[in-house]
Amino acid sequence: MSLDKKKVSAILTAVDIYLQEEKQEELYKPIVPKMESKESPWVKYGRYLAMSIRNQCQSKLFK
Repeated sequence: MSLDKKKVSAILTAVDIYLQEEKQEELYKPIVPKMESKESPWVKYGRYLAMSIRNQCQSKLFK
């Protein structure tokens, strides 16, 4: 699968928007003491996947 620079930069922008919106959603969540807060493994995996996609796109974009 070959990606040109426009597609890679579009994916990079989409991932940035996703991560930015996730940060904004956290502002509206009630503050829970650290011992009680449990994050879903799916949320952690989604964040990890988004960051890995972003890193891959950056490496292809700036080769």
